[in-house]
Amino acid sequence: MLILPSKDNLQEGVLMNKKSFWLYVVIMTMAVIAVVLAIFILVVTDNKKPSNQHFKEEVSSQVTKVTESEEYQYVLKYERETLRIYRNIADEGREVFYDYADINIDSLPDDIRERLTKGIYFEGEAQLYDFLQTYSS
Repeated sequence: MLILPSKDNLQEGVLMNKKSFWLYVVIMTMAVIAVVLAIFILVVTDNKKPSNQHFKEEVSSQVTKVTESEEYQYVLKYERETLRIYRNIADEGREVFYDYADINIDSLPDDIRERLTKGIYFEGEAQLYDFLQTYSS
């Protein structure tokens, strides 16, 4: 026995398909808008980042000022194939080992490498870590 759909059932099925179609259109439109918005945000935020080169020049100029300064708390030196950080003990007039710096010396600019053989002096911990962060990785 063959059961044929009634006229009411056919109209209800067509109506349901139209609802599904419009729901699909709305969802796809929202997905496209979300992707376009995400790309826009990535492009805008990428353009607002300061260039690393500018930041390196700024840190380098700060290092120059600190090197010329008489008072310092830390000195970064290239000794025995490693970068070493020393802390200045001003009261005793000596420097004591503080830590190793994990920076590839070959990745540094020539002028910085030259200065590291004599030592680069930093007035405080913040300047030292700015330098290390700029030239690491």
